[in-house]
Amino acid sequence: MKITKSRLQQIIKEEIQAEMKKNIAYSGVVLDDKSVEKLKAAAKAIGVPEGFVFKTNAGAPLPHHMTIVAFKPIVYSKGNKSHDFSEHYPVGGEVTLTVTHIGFDNEAMAAKVDPPGPISTKRINFPHITIAIREGGKPSNSNDILDKNFQKVEEFEVTGTVQEVPQG
Repeated sequence: MKITKSRLQQIIKEEIQAEMKKNIAYSGVVLDDKSVEKLKAAAKAIGVPEGFVFKTNAGAPLPHHMTIVAFKPIVYSKGNKSHDFSEHYPVGGEVTLTVTHIGFDNEAMAAKVDPPGPISTKRINFPHITIAIREGGKPSNSNDILDKNFQKVEEFEVTGTVQEVPQG
């Protein structure tokens, strides 16, 4: 079987793209510094639970982002529109989110947000930004905060940039 140069280039390109898709930790709206400070101030006004920290176990800062889709790029699966979030979230574009509620449980504190478009419902229970976690906890625990644990806040906006964040 003979492979042409252009076919070989196409195969290499497809393999590189497939490999890049495997290494995405999440695609999300990564907040700017001003928005991070707004969220921290709002959380402190409500009362951050004792023992909660504004960083992950790995030392990454919180709050940081709203996840659009976990472990995948903004556009995933060829031709499948249900996995294409680029209409509302162009990579590199600035997005505004409206914070409507803040809540917590024993594991995490988060802000509910109204995003400009749909997000994936796989691994994400509702549009939110993790603000703080129990020391030793995981940011993903914010997905499990019950609706009854959220309180309405005076709405405010936060902004960030759409990014496909690599693992590691």
